[in-house]
Amino acid sequence: MERYELEHVELLNRFYGDCKGMIRRLEESGDGWLRDLYGSLEDGGEYSESDFGAGLLEYEGGVNICRIFLPKPEHPALCAVIYLIYSREYEPLNFLTVEASPEGGYMLLSWDAGGVYRPRGEYDGTKERALIDEVVRETLDAEEPESNSRYGEMRELLTRLEIPFYDNDVVDYIRMFDVIGELCQNAVDTPAVAAGFAALKDVMEDDSVETSRARMMKMFDMLEELPETKGRLDRKGKLFFAFSVYAACSLISENDDKKHYYMGIPEFESADYIKYKMEEYWSLDPYMFSFAVR
Repeated sequence: MERYELEHVELLNRFYGDCKGMIRRLEESGDGWLRDLYGSLEDGGEYSESDFGAGLLEYEGGVNICRIFLPKPEHPALCAVIYLIYSREYEPLNFLTVEASPEGGYMLLSWDAGGVYRPRGEYDGTKERALIDEVVRETLDAEEPESNSRYGEMRELLTRLEIPFYDNDVVDYIRMFDVIGELCQNAVDTPAVAAGFAALKDVMEDDSVETSRARMMKMFDMLEELPETKGRLDRKGKLFFAFSVYAACSLISENDDKKHYYMGIPEFESADYIKYKMEEYWSLDPYMFSFAVR
């Protein structure tokens, strides 16, 4: 077997045929397993484990993503990176390859279970998040009718709650609301999180509420009054929820490579990262959170 066949047939078939088994193998001994596969190729060279890398991306957009780094391609159509996109239940959703192009540089392609590919344009690594978001949005949208998919449901939810959004924001909202739900220990579901966000964002846009502490305190108190969240969140949950809305509406994200109505949305890479940001703010301005210290 040659390298092209391994990357475009063998790995693709393993992913679509036994997604859970492949992910488990990558989690347990990914670098060594990949090195052994590549070392057995007819056109293979000398590889070490450092030539490979496999791991889950921190992604809260409704799917799991495993990113695989491979040895530098020796010629066009060989892969430098492979992305495996799959559901929480290990249902394979999309197989993406980053391949050397004949013109130089790299191209991103998506492959279905039958080995049919779709070109997705040039790939230079600087807009990985935006490209992945686009593929995830299309993948989730294609899996189910729009009215039933997470993407379609989120569009309807944002529209009903009058939360402004661009089309390429929808996946970001899915990720953000998932993170907020996790921070609140899943005590509230996505529609309740969205309704809470819709109500609390008005506080952030109210010029009469002048200080960060006043905004945090007002949002914290509102979470005990809103029907969607009343009695469902403990003190820590309300604090995380209020800070999440504060972050989404006030932070200028360094991760943002596209236009958002709420510039802090790209900060919601994971629940752990938002915890880190809140600890950072707490250390800089403890008074901002003092109302919640009982």
